[in-house]
Amino acid sequence: MTDAAHPYDRLLDSLRGAAPWATGRTDPAPQTVHGPQDDAATEGESVGALIARRCASSPEAVALHTDDGDLTYAELGARADATAAALLRAGIGKGEIVALVFERSAEFVVAVLAVWRAGAACLPLSPGRPEAWLAEAAHRAKASLVLGRPILGHPSLPDMTEHADPVRDVNAPGDLAYGIATSGSTGTPKLVVIEHRGLTHLARAQRAFCGPLPSHTRVLLFAHPAFDAALSDIVPTLTNGVRLDVPDVPAQSGEPLTIVLTDRRTTHAVLPAAVLRPLTPGGFPDLEVLISIGDVW
Repeated sequence: MTDAAHPYDRLLDSLRGAAPWATGRTDPAPQTVHGPQDDAATEGESVGALIARRCASSPEAVALHTDDGDLTYAELGARADATAAALLRAGIGKGEIVALVFERSAEFVVAVLAVWRAGAACLPLSPGRPEAWLAEAAHRAKASLVLGRPILGHPSLPDMTEHADPVRDVNAPGDLAYGIATSGSTGTPKLVVIEHRGLTHLARAQRAFCGPLPSHTRVLLFAHPAFDAALSDIVPTLTNGVRLDVPDVPAQSGEPLTIVLTDRRTTHAVLPAAVLRPLTPGGFPDLEVLISIGDVW
């Protein structure tokens, strides 16, 4: 065990040198910290607060593109505020978990931001799961409320108004941001939880890798919301103030995915290796950054 630890120690040392924020240390020179644009002076700020700042600073820019049309950053912020206000009226706040049962949609993105603005954490779940599995996952997570598809035995959000005053995101780095229910090999939901500092580090790591995203950037939301890989698409996109493309119909592979990538002129995508293999190379002139991940999705 002692010998085996040496390569790991060397890896940690290299990470500390390349990205001190990734291992819990702060950089003594803030101007060298890589992160979402203009966040160098906001070390303790959550990604929800960074996205809210984007909604205020780039109100006319397109935040979400769906088959039904576009949602600007101003509209995204307004919808998140309205839902957050309804959550607060329902008694949701710090320490609470809200189950989000959605397919890929603008509504899912709005719900995530609203839960964070209310100070709570979200539990993304797939509407395609059996009712008993959803109920067990919500029970194990002690979810206080459900947004999206109702879950038997758990309250849903009452009707809400279309407009509300801005709700300020006050989450601290150590506050819980979300949980993911994973079955593993047992079929029984198990909960993995992530703090807000993890999402901040994700946004900074993505920016350090890709650099500042230009205004024409169009990022594909490929992962299903029930996987936290979806947040790795959502968070860096919205903290950089660029466009997230949200296909309403799943385009998992082959010709449907090719059509989505070309028709939407996708510039950035994160796709499993198994999905990439059937695609024809050279047929995506707008694609600038492609990240390949593991085969299991």
